[in-house]
Amino acid sequence: MFYSKFYLKKEFKIPTILSIFLIMIAVYITGRFLLTSSIPTRAQKGNVEKVELVNLYPNQVTFAWISEEAEEGWVLYGTSPESLTNTASDLRDNGGKRGKYKNHFTILKALNNSTKYYALIVSGEKLVYENNDKPFEFTTPKTVVNKSNQKPAYGKVFSSQNIPLEGALVLLSINDFKKMGALSTQNGEWLIPLNYILDNKLIQAAPSKVDIVKFELYGNDSLKSNINAHMSDISPLNQDVIIGKNYDILNKEDVLGSSTGGVITLDTVDFLYPRENSIISASIPLIKGVALPNSTVSLTLKGEKTNKSYSLKADPDGQWNLNTISFLTPGKYTLTLSSNNETGNKIEKKRSFTIAKSGEQVLGESTPSAITVTPEPTASPTLEPTQPIPSPSPTIPVSGNSAIYMWIASIALVAVGFGLILFSSL
Repeated sequence: MFYSKFYLKKEFKIPTILSIFLIMIAVYITGRFLLTSSIPTRAQKGNVEKVELVNLYPNQVTFAWISEEAEEGWVLYGTSPESLTNTASDLRDNGGKRGKYKNHFTILKALNNSTKYYALIVSGEKLVYENNDKPFEFTTPKTVVNKSNQKPAYGKVFSSQNIPLEGALVLLSINDFKKMGALSTQNGEWLIPLNYILDNKLIQAAPSKVDIVKFELYGNDSLKSNINAHMSDISPLNQDVIIGKNYDILNKEDVLGSSTGGVITLDTVDFLYPRENSIISASIPLIKGVALPNSTVSLTLKGEKTNKSYSLKADPDGQWNLNTISFLTPGKYTLTLSSNNETGNKIEKKRSFTIAKSGEQVLGESTPSAITVTPEPTASPTLEPTQPIPSPSPTIPVSGNSAIYMWIASIALVAVGFGLILFSSL
């Protein structure tokens, strides 16, 4: 018996277009994950030989690290530890193509001033955390209000075969100041701007000419050089460096004409900074010293148009720091420090220093009365904001499991799609 097709129930069929659409979604998800993820699919938590946060400015900072071998590296960062949505590549990477390096130097740009950030280093197939599996943390300083005329530190580094060394990591440190750094260029030259330096409390300050500067230079083959010098001997560094050798150039006469090779002895109540008769190229000098722990310290600052008094308290370690000082105009100043010693007697110390004129650089004469100045161009750090590259991967897996799950899900969707097409054609 035959029935008209109008009386027969139609079997439900999924349209071919819908099946194709499901397949396209699966392919898109797989391709997007594989092509744009900022984290290697086999990434594991790991360590590198050394990590330093250097060149901290209001709107940028640099992560420098040394890996065990040459490998790709970049940094994920953001204002929340759960959402590191920006990516910064190595300084030498161009056009989205990543190179392999042992010494890495990655600049995070377009940051907001006075803001706390979190960051995670991706080095090869390792995810590098600061400690306790937590991202690195740092806070940007306030907006730049004044850049000093301090000349940059610069020099040249050679390989053990006396060939200019490219890609050497140069780290500069001064007690109580944030670290600075640079990479050597193809001709072995390196340069570190010093016209904007922060102390450890993120206060803009300037070292004196007699401050000791320590350099660490790292080659591409695990060789390292240590250098000790005074501020007066680093613009340029009065020594070409052969990587792997150490240098001590402290036993020279400094710009103020006094011997600085000996050990500085401090009294119970004394100044650490500024040094006596120092010439300071910033309008906010670093003023700090020592006293009895938790004792009261009185300071008087006098200049041609200045007469101010301050009262502060030493910390439990016996150190004090005057961080409320305002801008000083060029000229000579005298600081008077007073506090009690262990026996309750009042101790008074005096310290003289000079603020140099803006745009002028001190030359090497021994006494303030003989100082001559001359305009000098200075290298400025790049403080103009640039647009960060958004990362398409807002979450951070600690292993490659998420990639496996993505593959399984995508393959399953593709299989279902083909099955639906086959079913609909029956």
